[in-house]
Amino acid sequence: MRIGLNGTAYDALSSGARERFLRLHGETARLRSRDEFLLYSPRDADLAPLFPGPLAGGGPTPFSAARPLHRFLLSARWFSRRLARDRVDLFITDHFPVLRGGAVRTLLTIHDLRYLLLPGAGSPWRRAWFRRRFARTAARPYSCSASWASPYFRCSPFSPGLWGITTCAIWTPG
Repeated sequence: MRIGLNGTAYDALSSGARERFLRLHGETARLRSRDEFLLYSPRDADLAPLFPGPLAGGGPTPFSAARPLHRFLLSARWFSRRLARDRVDLFITDHFPVLRGGAVRTLLTIHDLRYLLLPGAGSPWRRAWFRRRFARTAARPYSCSASWASPYFRCSPFSPGLWGITTCAIWTPG
C-alpha cells in the first residue's frame, strides 16, 4: 500500500503537533515495512530529514506552512492530481484538504475540535461552517480517548455509536 502523508501545516519550528505527526507516522512506517510512505512537505520546510522512518517519495508542495488560507483554497486540487500521479492508496492528513471520492481514500485526524465545542471560539459564521463541513466530510469521526470524545458527542452531528476511539500512540507487544 502507498500511503501519502500531508505535512504541509508543519514548518521548521518544533511543535507538539509536528512532533506527534513525525513520530507517529515515522514509527508506523518503520513497523509496516511492506507499505510505502510518501511525505508531502510545505515549500518552506523540508520535513523528510526529520522523519524517523523510511520514505518512498513525496517531496515539497507549492504550499507554505505559514499560509493556511492559501493551503485551504488550493490544496485539494493539487493533492488530487499529485496523489493520482504518485499512485497513492491512502492519504493521511491532520487538516484540509479532505479529498472525497476518486481513487484515493482519506483519513482525516482532527486534534482540535474547539469549533464544535466552544461557543466563543471564532466567529459564529466560522463555527457554523466548520460544523457543516465536519458533518459532510467525515465518514466516521475518531477521538483520541473516550474522555475527549464524551463532550464531542453532545455537540456533534454524529451519534455516539458512530464515534471511534483511537490513541495517538503505537503499541507493540513484547
